[in-house]
Amino acid sequence: MAARRVVALWISVAVLLSMFSVGGVVVGEAASAGNTVGNTAEFEVGDVDLSEEVIERGDTAEVSADVANVGDAEGTFTAEFRAEGEIRDREAVTLRGGDSTAVTLSTAFEEPGEYAIRFTDTDAGTLTVSEPAEFDVSNARLADETVLEGETATVSADVTNVGDAAGTFTAELEVADSTKGGDQETVTVDPGETRSVDFGETFDEAGEYRIGVSGEPAGTLTVEESADPEVTDAVLQDTEISEGDSVGVLVTLENAGDRTGDLDVELTAGGSVPLTENVRVPPGEDQTTLEPTFDEAGAYRVAVNGVDAGTVLVETPADPEVTDAVVPANPVLVNESVALTGVVENDGDRDGEMDVELAIDGNVSDSRTVSVAGGGSTNASFTASFDEAGERDVSIDGVDAGTVDVETPADTRITGATLEPTETVEGGSVQISATVENSGDRDGEMDVELAVDGNVTDERTVPVAGGGSTNVSMNETFDDSGEYNVSVSGTSAGVLTVEADDDTRGGGSGSSGPSGSSDPPGSSGPSGSSDPPGSSGSSGSSEPSGSSGSSGSSEPSGSSEIGDDDDDPSDVEPSLNRTETAGEITVRIDDARNGSVVVPVDLSGPSETDPDVSVSTLEVRPESDRGGFHVRAVRPTADPGDFPAVPRGAVLAYVDLGSNLTANGTSEATLNFELDPTALPDGIGNDDVQVMRYVDGEWTGAGVTHEVDGSSHGVGLPALTPLAVVAIESGSVEIVDADVPDWVRTGYETTVSATVRNPGERAVTRTLVVAIDGEAVAERDVSVEAGETADVDIAFEPTDGGTVTLDGVEVGELSVGDSRGDSDPSPDGPDSTDDIPGFGPITAVVALLATALAVRVGRSDPPRTI
Repeated sequence: MAARRVVALWISVAVLLSMFSVGGVVVGEAASAGNTVGNTAEFEVGDVDLSEEVIERGDTAEVSADVANVGDAEGTFTAEFRAEGEIRDREAVTLRGGDSTAVTLSTAFEEPGEYAIRFTDTDAGTLTVSEPAEFDVSNARLADETVLEGETATVSADVTNVGDAAGTFTAELEVADSTKGGDQETVTVDPGETRSVDFGETFDEAGEYRIGVSGEPAGTLTVEESADPEVTDAVLQDTEISEGDSVGVLVTLENAGDRTGDLDVELTAGGSVPLTENVRVPPGEDQTTLEPTFDEAGAYRVAVNGVDAGTVLVETPADPEVTDAVVPANPVLVNESVALTGVVENDGDRDGEMDVELAIDGNVSDSRTVSVAGGGSTNASFTASFDEAGERDVSIDGVDAGTVDVETPADTRITGATLEPTETVEGGSVQISATVENSGDRDGEMDVELAVDGNVTDERTVPVAGGGSTNVSMNETFDDSGEYNVSVSGTSAGVLTVEADDDTRGGGSGSSGPSGSSDPPGSSGPSGSSDPPGSSGSSGSSEPSGSSGSSGSSEPSGSSEIGDDDDDPSDVEPSLNRTETAGEITVRIDDARNGSVVVPVDLSGPSETDPDVSVSTLEVRPESDRGGFHVRAVRPTADPGDFPAVPRGAVLAYVDLGSNLTANGTSEATLNFELDPTALPDGIGNDDVQVMRYVDGEWTGAGVTHEVDGSSHGVGLPALTPLAVVAIESGSVEIVDADVPDWVRTGYETTVSATVRNPGERAVTRTLVVAIDGEAVAERDVSVEAGETADVDIAFEPTDGGTVTLDGVEVGELSVGDSRGDSDPSPDGPDSTDDIPGFGPITAVVALLATALAVRVGRSDPPRTI
């Protein structure tokens, strides 16, 4: 029964499918199964359109049409895109009776040729598919590789059609790393033809831009800033000039652009425009100097392009002349330098200069230029010497200064030298004696040198009275055997034979040598040299026993090293001959002997009206008897002159001191001066003032003692050299880094390790304190040189843990106990001794066995728990 129902159903379907219309109307399937026979869908196709008749290979073609259901029932219509009968696209549309819709179908064609196109069964026309045009972009180029901001850069490229068909190509301008670019140029090119495309792009910001056209690099375009010169500063090179003079105005110009540009520079003075120049300004900063001339006195406010340069004061010219001249006290010695001074006065209002000439017996021998303040006066100082005895008439710029009486100087020489003994052994000392004779009329000195084989081993200065003579003796120790030629200032004293002495080499009594040497009791000398008992001196020379000489030497009792004058030196007062010139004094001291000589200085500076440093006196003590010497002092200045500037601190004044006394010839010197407290920088006191001396090409404080009493300063010096009075910022100690272990065993020490720094200009010593939770547990004195750093370790034994600080700076947290804590036991358990400094497991076991043994033998002291 069921089989028959199935057969009946298939027969019904076959009947329905056989219902089609014939001709321009398509009979479709009714949408509803309930339609009665006669209700069918009928479809009509109209307005068929092919989108393009010619396309290139690979392009897509479209065909469209209107589909209408002219039947009574809903139905489905299958629209097809047919090319040469082949269905290339299809779409099914369902329409109710009386409805219509537009249908578009498309497909791509990969093969060239001509195709008959139909929309389902309706002809749509013929489609031609051709080979596409192919393009190559080459020779991309920049018209200019450099342009200015705001200018248009021209970029070109060649487009070649390398295909077989004509075509259109759109070239695109590319600018890397920029929002610029993106411009397009379209060009139609026939096969084999090359056409050029051009782009114009404006760049408003300076920089470098990589340019290309459709992937073809054209190069790097540099966009520069336009020239933008301006005056940024103007400075008068002099603020006071004379009528008719010109003044330099240093003008600073700045060109913020990348190109050289022109700038009209206009200088105004007092509202008028005395000078205009056109200046070419390269990129960056440049300078030029303008030189306006002022013919009338007055004050002029100067500006350049509106930039103030300051005020120049134009004054009436100076009128200096020499009004007086003097010569020093007579007589003087042949070849001795003497100071000759002329007074120069300026009757004008303007500071000026004058070329002053020194004439000797009517002949100009020297000249110099001196500066004189307006309405003021100054000294023109000369130093002269005369190589022949006699009277010399002196004048300074035509003004008679007087007559100088020149005498013959001292003429010292060695007339004889002896050596005693002429033979000795290694480590033995010999005495060399010489006679110094002065054939001149004036007292004099001679620098006597002791030489061994031509090498100077000792020297000293020996005073000799005019027409007299004196003896000098020196000791010398010889450590090596051989023969030595001994001379005193070129005069032979003989040949010394030094024989080998095994006992001396073995370090016996009285021997002397570079190592392992010994001196006789009470002796003192370099390299372990031996002097007679009671002697003391660097060169081993000898004077009478108990006497005090320049080198602390001694000779046999009753002898005299220098001269045989029986007069008591203490009865002779030193004489001072002071000569003062502009800002400088020279004092000649005679009969100084061994005592101190106080030289009045009375020089202040750097400002004469409001001085910072006022030098009052200079006290000098020669090392030995001196027939005479001189000292020199220059007024304190702010400029180091021929010396380099002090490298640190604020220099208050430079004081140039000098003497013909050598360092060895000076026992001590003391400079006394007052310091104006207002001259000190803020935060600096008198105790922060340091005096440095210039020795061996550098400024140093070595050998200088300094006492301060309020504003009064006393400076002890080993010799007279240039000085600098410097305000030095006090040193301090800063903690740069610090560290402490986080745990230490009870009863053991730990260490805070720190790096400290002194940012000041003076060395400093400070006590650093280690504290735990604010309670001090250790301290240490630390010294740090100016500008230096130092590493410091401070050991301490803590009783409790806590926060560790170093001078208030937190270092870390420290715990104290038998182990690192309950949360961090030692690897071997709570009884491990591995963390005890200096103990390992084996050592700990040995220690415990020793402790147990000690208990067994009855020691009363309890064992120490480790």
